[in-house]
Amino acid sequence: MVDAPAMMAFEMPRVRFWQFRKASSRLQALFREGKDTDWVASVPESMASFVEPYFARWRKLHPMSSVQLPDGSIVYWGAPRESITLIADRYPQPDGVAPPGGERRIGVRVPLACATWYETGSPAHKKTGVGRIIDMSSSGVFFTTESSLRRGTRVALHITWPVQLEGEVPVELFAAGKLVRTEQTRAALQYDRIAFRDATP
Repeated sequence: MVDAPAMMAFEMPRVRFWQFRKASSRLQALFREGKDTDWVASVPESMASFVEPYFARWRKLHPMSSVQLPDGSIVYWGAPRESITLIADRYPQPDGVAPPGGERRIGVRVPLACATWYETGSPAHKKTGVGRIIDMSSSGVFFTTESSLRRGTRVALHITWPVQLEGEVPVELFAAGKLVRTEQTRAALQYDRIAFRDATP
C-alpha cells in the first residue's frame, strides 16, 4: 500500500479552469478586462508546451491572452462573449432597431440564423426543444422556441456556431442563464455562462 506522501509525490500536474468570477482575486488581477462569463486557466510549466496548441486553435473564435508567472506556470484568459463582436462584420447590422418588448441588451446585436437546441428543468425532469437563433449580443441571445417558456426559467442553449476551427472542425456555443423575456414561441436569454465546445460527432 502506498502512503499519502508517496502518492502526492507522483501526482501529475493539472491544468485548472475557472469561470472568471470564481477565479482567485490574484488571477483576476492579471486580466483587468475580464468579465464574469469569461474563463481563466492555470497551466503548470511542465505542461505549457503541450497545452499551448490546444489554446491556440480557439483564438480564431474569441480573444485570448496569457501571462507567465515567476514559477514558470502560464495563466490563460478567454472571452467567449466577444465572439459575437468578432463576427459582427460578416452580417448586416440593423440601424437603431431595438428588440420588441423593450429589451435592451448590452453591446453589438448580431443577426444569426443558427440552429440551436435547448434544455430546461432539473436533470431528473429535463425538457428539450429545438429552435433557431434570431440575434445575439455579448450579454444575451434572442431565439425561437417550440412552445411558450416562463420568464425566469433557467435554460441551456447549444448553438451550432457559423465559424469552424482549422480543419473544418464544427463548433458548438454553449450558453446558460435565465430567460428575461418570453413570447409565445420566442425568448430572450441573459447568460451567466458561455463556452465553446468541439462539436465533432
